[in-house]
Amino acid sequence: MKKNYMIELEIPPASRELTDLQKAVSLAVAECTVQTVDGQQTVDLKAKLDVVVLNPNEDIGGGEEENQEVIENYYRVKSAEVMDEARKIADGSKYEEA
Repeated sequence: MKKNYMIELEIPPASRELTDLQKAVSLAVAECTVQTVDGQQTVDLKAKLDVVVLNPNEDIGGGEEENQEVIENYYRVKSAEVMDEARKIADGSKYEEA
């Protein structure tokens, strides 16, 4: 059983310089228990989103490579959101806006 989920966060800029100890932040913890339709299998999932926040004047260096699967899923979700919004607008007979 494989399902992918996406969370999009907008982090406002810091109003002051962050120290090294303040840069490592745990933004989210998600837990989910899923049971199959027949009730034969239960899967417990747990994930944690940890990030390192940089000050505006810091360079990320080489950083990590982009994850193509993450990028594809991001655009898949964004496309679905745009199509859903266009459908809602069209359902309201606002065809020019859609």
